[in-house]
Amino acid sequence: MKDDLRVLQNVVRSSFTALAETHKIHEVQADIYKVRFIIFEWLRIIVAGATSAGLIAILFEKDEFWIKLLTAIASFITAIVTGIIQSFDLKASESTQKTTARKLLRLRDEYIVLLMEIRMGKRDYESLLEQYKSLERQKHEVYDSAPRTTDRACNKAMKKLKGNKDNQFSVDETDILLPEYLRGEDEGVIKQ
Repeated sequence: MKDDLRVLQNVVRSSFTALAETHKIHEVQADIYKVRFIIFEWLRIIVAGATSAGLIAILFEKDEFWIKLLTAIASFITAIVTGIIQSFDLKASESTQKTTARKLLRLRDEYIVLLMEIRMGKRDYESLLEQYKSLERQKHEVYDSAPRTTDRACNKAMKKLKGNKDNQFSVDETDILLPEYLRGEDEGVIKQ
């Protein structure tokens, strides 16, 4: 039975690590969308201001071709930026990514509780296994409805989490993400 608990603990630790990484990826993706939205909003404000200034200048300098040209270009850029903001709806994308990250964070905390209960050894193997299966079902429900992320978000998240080994996690990588009291430092964890 102890071997069963050790195997379960290692499986839960691996699932926890994948979940923690996915959570970070969605957080980073939300941040990317937020920055893009801010950049496009500032660009739109600046170019709209330039368009307005150009229109005012045209009223006073009717024969200046370069003022008309710059105003037309600024107006065109304003239309493009406005179209991009409306087409891609970066605010909604940011919100969706944040919602997914929050759901994953809640599940991540439940995996930590499960690891703690395994470590404490006060519950039987079958009830722990059932709790793990329930968490896995919940995780996959979140994954099924999760928005797509970019490679850029994934790479940035992996840099933040210190390492990327394609779903093969060392004890050290998992330990970086876990509180100290749940790290695999004692004999209760099978080193992978």
